[in-house]
Formats: sequence, structure tokens, C-alpha cells
Amino acid sequence: MVFPASTPETRTALQPGLVSWGGNPSTRYNYQLGNAWNAGSDWYYRNVDYGYAGDSAAEDFVRESIAEGREARLAIPTLGWVAKDNNNATCSFVDAQGECIKPEADCRDPAIVADPNAR
Repeated sequence: MVFPASTPETRTALQPGLVSWGGNPSTRYNYQLGNAWNAGSDWYYRNVDYGYAGDSAAEDFVRESIAEGREARLAIPTLGWVAKDNNNATCSFVDAQGECIKPEADCRDPAIVADPNAR
């Protein structure tokens, strides 16, 4: 059975043997930066950090799971693009004009807009 157990309090109460890290925002998690996600169409393709201040959210999750005596499962981003940074003034998955797909996103500086094909 899959049950959301994302907080330490929930994991302590439920005592799951396996915990899972992933889901909608993690599909666009930048594992190289460790603290950058892309909100996708949920929030105009904005890049975010979701308030995480550590070095690697995925590594912290695995480390905490092991410390709690649990197996950990990680979702691996396979969309072909991830957040370029964690600055919510930038967006990813831009159109040919350098604008976010939704004009309401107001990505004002195309020079810093994340291009999923840029290196």
C-alpha cells in the first residue's frame, strides 16, 4: 500500500518499511543543484526551491530514511529537462520567443530564462 509519509512525524506514527521520494515536482528536480525544482503548469513553469536550504534534497531524504531504519525509493527525473535554477523569477520550458508558455508568468528577463536544451 502506498501512503504519503513525507514528514518524520507521519513516518514515526505509521512505521513504514519503505518510503518514497518523488511525485509531481520531483519529476523536474535538478539533482545536480540539489535544491531546484520546476513547478510545471501548476505555477507557470516557475523554478523554485520550496524552502529547502540544504545541499541535496534527494541525498538528505535517503540519509534520513536510512537513519530511521527504512528502505528508500527515489523517483528519477526522465522528462528530458529539469529546473535550471531555484530562482522563482525564472521559468523553464520556454517557447521560441524566450517567454514562458503562460504569458501570465511574466518572465521579464529572457536572458536568464531556463532553456531545457541549453548547456
